[in-house]
This record gives sequence, C-alpha cells and structure tokens, in this order.
Amino acid sequence: MASSNQASTIKTNRNSDPSTDINVLLMGQTGVGKSTFINALANYLCNDTLEEVTNDQMQILIPSAFSFTHEEMFDEKRIQVGEENEYEKLNDDGQTCTRYCRSFVFPVGKKNLRIIDTPGIGDTRGLEQDTKNFHEILTFISQYEHLNAICILLRPNEERLTILFRFCVNELLRHLHVSVRENIIFVFTNARSTFFKPGSTSKILRALLNELKLTQNIEVCFTRENSFLLDNESFRYMALRKDGIELSNEQILSYQKSWEHTVKEYLNLMGYIVTRPLHGVSNTLSLNEAEQLIRNLTRPIAETVRLIQQNIQLAKQHKENVLKNSDITSQRLPQYDAEIIRLKHPRTICVNENCCEPIIINNEVKIKYTSKCHESCYCKSILQDTISDASMKECEAMDHETGTCKKCSCSWKEHQHITYRYKTNLCYLNKICSSSDIDKRIDDLEDEKVKIEDIYKKLSKFLHANGIISINDDILQYYKVFLKEEQLKNKFGCQNNDVIGGLEQMMQDYTTEMNSFKDTIRNENDSSNSKDVLVAENIFNLAGTLYRLPINGKKIREQVDCLKISQNDISSKREVFVELPIKANSSAMMRLVDQSCLALIDDEHIWDMNRPLEHDCKLKFLHFMEENFFKSNYNVELCSFSPPQFQYGSFAYDVKLNLEDWQPSRDDFSYIAQSVAEEMFAYDRFKLAQIPHMLRLMSPLDTQTSLSVYRMGDCHFDITRRPLISSTKQIGKFEFSAIHQIDIPSYGETMQCVQALSIPSQLH
Repeated sequence: MASSNQASTIKTNRNSDPSTDINVLLMGQTGVGKSTFINALANYLCNDTLEEVTNDQMQILIPSAFSFTHEEMFDEKRIQVGEENEYEKLNDDGQTCTRYCRSFVFPVGKKNLRIIDTPGIGDTRGLEQDTKNFHEILTFISQYEHLNAICILLRPNEERLTILFRFCVNELLRHLHVSVRENIIFVFTNARSTFFKPGSTSKILRALLNELKLTQNIEVCFTRENSFLLDNESFRYMALRKDGIELSNEQILSYQKSWEHTVKEYLNLMGYIVTRPLHGVSNTLSLNEAEQLIRNLTRPIAETVRLIQQNIQLAKQHKENVLKNSDITSQRLPQYDAEIIRLKHPRTICVNENCCEPIIINNEVKIKYTSKCHESCYCKSILQDTISDASMKECEAMDHETGTCKKCSCSWKEHQHITYRYKTNLCYLNKICSSSDIDKRIDDLEDEKVKIEDIYKKLSKFLHANGIISINDDILQYYKVFLKEEQLKNKFGCQNNDVIGGLEQMMQDYTTEMNSFKDTIRNENDSSNSKDVLVAENIFNLAGTLYRLPINGKKIREQVDCLKISQNDISSKREVFVELPIKANSSAMMRLVDQSCLALIDDEHIWDMNRPLEHDCKLKFLHFMEENFFKSNYNVELCSFSPPQFQYGSFAYDVKLNLEDWQPSRDDFSYIAQSVAEEMFAYDRFKLAQIPHMLRLMSPLDTQTSLSVYRMGDCHFDITRRPLISSTKQIGKFEFSAIHQIDIPSYGETMQCVQALSIPSQLH
C-alpha cells in the first residue's frame, strides 16, 4: 500500500455524492483472476509504464502467490505478496480464495471508483455453496444506488460455462431489471495464452447467449465493443522484482509487451464503463430486497406475537381480578411494553436451557442468559438475529472440528446471533379500564396477532417459492426457544399457561399450513406462479401494514430499523478505501476515468472512447476544462453508437421523421398535441384525466391544444409541470435548439438532424 503520509497520497473522498460513484461488480469462476484484476488496476492507476512501477512502490491490495521456476536451474520458488486475512485465503496453488464480498474504493479526481470483489463461482464445495455465494453478492450490492458495469471475467479457453452462466447472467437477470444487460461486460483474462483472442470460450458463450434469447427473449450482446482481452502477467513481474529475482532481457521484454497491451485494454474498458447508463440497484433488486426484508422481520414478528400473547393473558387475569373484587375496578390495565436496546457489537449467545436461568425482577419471573459466548461477533456469513444458522459453525467461539462452543460446550445449533436486546417492562394504560374496555383490548390484541401471523405465513410462502438459498423456518426456531423460556418460567411459579398454550397453537398452525403449501409447490412446475404466492412488490406493502398496526406496529418497525443499522455497520467494515501516491493524478487511467469525454489519437484523430483502439497509438485525453477544447481547430463530428445522452454535453442525432416539408416552430420542440398525449397515456385513466387539467393550467380559456410530457430513463414518460431527470451526474442547463433537413441523394430521401445543447456541470 502507499504511504499514509498525507502530503504524498491521494485519499478517497468519503463524503462524495454517491450518484457520482463509478461502481463496477466483478464476477467469475474461482481462480479466474478477479483479485489480480484489482491488484493490477491499482498499479495501472499509478503508472503509465512498467519501468515506473519497478522504480516505485508496488500497490498490493489483495494477497497473491504463485510458483516460479528459474529457467536455468529449474529451482521452484513460491512467490507471495501481501498477507492473508479473514476475507482472502491462499490455497495450495497460490490462488486467492475470496470468501466474502468486499469493495475497493479508489480516489479518481472528485469521484470514487468502486471495484466490488466477489466469491468465485464454481466453488469446490459444490452448487449449494455457489448458491450461498450468489445470495451474498446480491445482498452486498443492494447497499449501492447503482452499478455502472458488471464485468464477467472469463478465461479465453474455457470448455464449460454452464454454472458460471447460470449465476452471472440468468440469476442476475432474474433479480435485477432486464435493462442490466446493457451493463454486462465480458473480460477475458490470461489472454496472452490465446494471442489476445477470446479462444474457445467465444463459441460456448455465444451458444449460451443464443439459448437465453430463444428461451427468455432477452438479448445480451457479445461484441468487440463490450469484450476486453487482458493479461496481468506483468503483475507477476512486479512481484518477482520485489522478491529480488533477476530475469533475462527476453523475459522482461515479454512482460513489457503484456503491460503495454493490457494498459491499452484497461483504458478501453474504463472508457466504455463511464459511457454505460447507470443501472439503479436499490430500485430494481426487488426480489432480493424482499428476501432480506422478510428475514429482518422474522425476529421482530416472533418477539411481538409472544408479547401479544403475554398481554392477552395479563388482560384476562386483570379482568378476573376485577370480577372477583369490585374494589380494584379503579385500577389501570397492566400491559408489557417493549424496549429495543441496540448492542454496541453483534453478539453470540447460547439459548440452551442449561445456559439460562429464571430470576425475579420486581416480582416478575425473567430469563437470564448466562453464557455470552462471543461478545463481539462479526462472523461475515452469519445471518443476523437467527438461531441455528449453519454459518454459526464459523464463529470464533466454536470448535470447528466438533461444532461445539469453546465456552459453554453446547452445539452451534443452540446458539443465537443477536444485534439488539428485546426488553419488556410492565406498565399501565393511561385510562381506567372497565370490563368492556378490557374485552375491547383483548379483541384488539387478538386481531393484531391474527394479522401478524397471516402476514408472516404469506412472507414465508414467498421465501419458499422464490428464495435463492434453501429456506429454514426461522420463526419456528424462535417459537421453540420462547416456549422453552415460558415453560422454565412456569416451573419457577409464573402463571403463564395461556402464553404456553398460545405459542404451542401458533407453532402447530404454522407448521400445518406451511407443510401443505410445500406439498403444493412440489407438484407445480413454477412455484413462483402459485396463486398463493405474492409478487415482490407486495412484500413491501405487507411490511407497511405491519408497521401501521396501532398497538405493536411501531415496535416492529423499530426492530427492523435497528437490524438495518447493524447491517450497514457490518457492510462498512467490508469497504477498503485505497490511498494512492500523489503521482497517480497524472496517469492516463486517472485522467480518463475522472474527467475525459474525448481523446485525441496521434495528435490527429478524435476518439469517442466507445470504440476499441485497434493499434498502438499516442493518446491525449480531452475534457471540458481544456483551454482549446471545442475551439475552431477541433472540428468534432461523431457518430452515436448508443442513444444520445444529453447529460454529457451537446449532441446531434440523425432520425428519419418523414416530414420533408415541416418547418418546426419553437413550440414544436416543447409540446406534443393533445391527441398524441391521449394516445400515449391510453393505458392509464388517471393520466388521461390529468390532460385537460394540465391544458387549463396552461390556458384558462381552453385554447391550448398541446402540452409537455417528460421522460425519465428508457421507458418512463409522465405528465408534469417540471422535468424529470433520472441522473444529475454531469448535467447542467440544457435546451433543444434546432432541426436541420439533411438530403440523402443515394436514397432520394430527406432526414432530420435534431440538435440540443447542455452546459456540463463541470463548467459550473
């Protein structure tokens, strides 16, 4: 890593606007080179030539190791750079085994370039582990607003891609919006072995993409434009030099050629990435977010239904006392209130009955857990606030051979991971309750309990039908623990038979209904289409229903919010903010990513940074703050290879309108006819009702026959008095300016050139 000396390093701007971040997700098979990709990028950002690296400090973000055999002595030596950590382990072959997602954030001018490293697909532990890894990836990226690119790393000579394709393409398209296909990029590693060609992988990949198009009608492009051929062998050369190994001139020359080619491809890659439309993650990852929300609701719901059962019993006992003794009719109704206490650190506790004891506090029987097995448990794979999670075996408190706790000797299955304490306090309702008031309170509590149970059954069915990973009935684990607690309290003299009976009945009802549902979906080809299964969007509506429950909704919401805060804290510990040497500011890669919009090839030709470079060349990167940019000596005319993106500056776009005699007025640039608007919004009666209203706002005398509509993204149009802008990343002021007629003699037709102008935000 670079020195921490503030004057000699560039630090990441942790307070930057997240919408300006460049987020790149790396996916690929185990050992394909994702970690090397990140290590190499750190050095390419700092240096333009291999000589600069060898004379400077090597950037090492992730541990790497390989074997080197001297060409004359045939002595084999293991070369290792960087130290292993809890996220990356080196296997026997020296390959880095990334165990959990982690992001590396590079400072690039005023922006942040975030590269997200992921566990490899094709894990040696089998398909089940691949499934868990993919779920981990989806969960991790859900914290970001958008992705700029998804780089799928491939070896150029693969023979089988079925498992990789399933997770990197099929499952991604299932969980993200189909528009993510515009952000998929194919990166071939170790390309020197196939003379920088895609090799045999190309044929297999095309076949799988064609199958996707035929079966799901989804086309993912695989062209030279979105494919890049890298070879990071020069990173090994840096490691050899760092280890003091001398190489022949021929070997050094080979590594230099590899460096030069790969730097050029990285420039192509980064140039392509910054032109991709942003793919909104937080808005489209609905299926995975629904899963996370349901898991976050499990403990809050379990805690709440037990509290309701306890309060029903308290109310019934109070009513009995009132009926027996008229002197206490003036007393207020006792009820338990929940207090949510967030822990400073996640904790692992044992819930075995041998590790807890009943105690008396203010004449109430409480259960105290005596074994806090791991006070600060940040085990990466454990699902928060779950019981008997298999990942508990990886907790530091567990003996990995026996699966028992080193502190209490109980099985990992008897342990719970918690992030907050759920404490109940006895309180009294403000008003004096009559017998009818008590009955009303009991009815309200029963009604909320039924609603909560019904909602959770629907949520659980959704998980069983749509879950990526196999689903355990987590709520049953909570019910079992709570039942043991209540039975232990009962033995200690607590009058809680109704609570015990209620928990037993809830367990039976839930088990019966879920077993019936599981039998149903086993007999259906597509369980997600079952009439009993909700769509992802409805999950959030159900959660809102829970939060609005008049008695217990607020405490359910408070628990879920507490879990989200803890999740964010854990995620922040998995982000590495990289410091780079100050000289990185002048590297070609840095200039490209930070501020360039065009480049000059060999001081002569303009490059739009979309098309691949085809030969060795000299590059000069151009940006809006250049003294001579857009001056008369730069006559820039570029073809658009994608829809015009006005946020990047002025544009011209050629279209066929079939309106040769049309002389547009200023209003033609701003408005559409009422009849056109009615046709556009025919699908929505509410929008149709807005059209006359909007016209009257523009002209109270009913003389207005055209109005404005605004577009956001690829397919969303709306009627509004204000523009809708999906990304304010680089946009300043913009305005449509003109339409020019273009004669095309070879076709005997006329086209129109539509022009618009925006002031880039860099000039503000």
